[in-house]
Amino acid sequence: MISKNVNIKEETGTTLVELLAAIAILSLIVTALLAFFIQGAQTNSRTHTMTEATFIAQQEMEDLVYYSQKLSIEDLPDHLAGNEAYDRSGFSVQTRITKANDNLESRLYKVVVEVSKDGQRQALMENRLFFE
Repeated sequence: MISKNVNIKEETGTTLVELLAAIAILSLIVTALLAFFIQGAQTNSRTHTMTEATFIAQQEMEDLVYYSQKLSIEDLPDHLAGNEAYDRSGFSVQTRITKANDNLESRLYKVVVEVSKDGQRQALMENRLFFE
C-alpha cells in the first residue's frame, strides 16, 4: 500500500456566519446610537423654539417698558394693549394689561406677555409697570 503524505492547510479566513454575526452586532450598536442622535435633534429643536419665543417676549416687554414712560395706558398701540393676539415671526403673541391693585387712581399695572406656537405656550413674562 502506498501512503501519501497530504498536507492539509488550515484556513484562517472568516466564514460567512461570522461575518453576518459581526454585521448584526454592529447594526444593533449603530441603531442604539442613532436613537440618541434623533432625541438630541428633537431636544435641540424644542430648545430653539423656546429661546426664540423668550426673545420675542422680552422684546415685547421692553417695548411696553418704553411706552410706559412715554404714553398713558389709553394711548398704547393696539398690538401692545392686549386687545387680541397677533402673529410675530410665526409665534402668537398675547399681551394682557390689568390694574395691579383695586385702587382706581393707581397707575400701576400688571403686564403679562404670553408667546405661543401651535397652541402651546413657549414663553411667559410678567412685570409691573407705571404708566403716565
